[in-house]
Amino acid sequence: MKGLVSARQSAIIASILIFSNKILTLPSLLSGFAKGDAIFILLMMFLADLGVLCLFFFLKNRYKTQCFFEILSSHLTKPVAIIIYIFLFAYFLMKLLLNFNSTQMYFKTQVYHDAHIFIFLFTTIVILATSILGGLRALARTIEFFYIPLIVGLLFCLFISFANINDIPVLFDTSFKSFFTGAFKYTFCFGDFLILFLLMHKIQIDKKWENNFLKYSIFSMSLILVEYGLFFSIFQFTGFLHTNAMSDIIVLSYKFFDIGRLDIIAIITIMLLTFCQIGLYGYAMCEIFNNIVSRLSVKYSCAFVILCFSILYLLFFNSLDFLVEITTIYLPYISILFQYFLPILTIFLRKKIHSEVAYE
Repeated sequence: MKGLVSARQSAIIASILIFSNKILTLPSLLSGFAKGDAIFILLMMFLADLGVLCLFFFLKNRYKTQCFFEILSSHLTKPVAIIIYIFLFAYFLMKLLLNFNSTQMYFKTQVYHDAHIFIFLFTTIVILATSILGGLRALARTIEFFYIPLIVGLLFCLFISFANINDIPVLFDTSFKSFFTGAFKYTFCFGDFLILFLLMHKIQIDKKWENNFLKYSIFSMSLILVEYGLFFSIFQFTGFLHTNAMSDIIVLSYKFFDIGRLDIIAIITIMLLTFCQIGLYGYAMCEIFNNIVSRLSVKYSCAFVILCFSILYLLFFNSLDFLVEITTIYLPYISILFQYFLPILTIFLRKKIHSEVAYE
């Protein structure tokens, strides 16, 4: 059907989003609470996210063509659905701001030392506009096209990092309090499957669609776990100092391979990942806004999303340290509510919608 994306493309979208806000700053932040045991924090949160993915399977199989907003409106009334969507808009806006802040700081540190912030801001606005106005199908095809190069780039970074391994990470050296405090504070960096609920009516399913989602998702999670294992092996006691994990784990590799600066592969890979993730967050926010304010042209929705992002960044959230503080103090509660309790709520929704349109 027109405007729908295939199950494989949707699985790739989920796979790409899993890397968001996890492969740069998060290893350093988690090391302050759990050191090498941060690997188990990551594993625990991934298992929780896979549980959410299973809830998505349940909801999508029950409501094959309905959008999430219609489902919530049918069961909880439309005003309640609107309130939930307003919070979801704010939630994904903060996701976008965190992604933008962390990656622009990374690029400024690694490459563009003297670049003005408006260069990064202008680039992001262009990505948001083209992603939203082009539609989900075009965005999904673009991400599908770049997926193999992205995975090859990530695998290359991980492969050459093995030359830097010092010893196995120090494990089981963290108190339960520190472990769960770290997991709670950085809950906002997970919950990537929530976006699937917002786009569920645009996902075309087939007989193997659930296997595709699990296969791609577990693969991405495995790559991230390997990166964390390498990170805490190379920086056993100084992980908190290395805020650009994906580049830092290969910083010594050129001495072994004698082929010059190798972190350029990480830089290009992260740049492409960032473009894809920013486009997806922007499209999700536009989808949310269109459900709240119906019958509004996509151009106006796009302008509203860009305006919200630009104003909040320039006036309030232009400091990564401040944004991380906000996400660790206030957002964990909201994250748990929307990333886990809202999907769990879908189990208890009895099917009321009967006017489903068959796929062509």
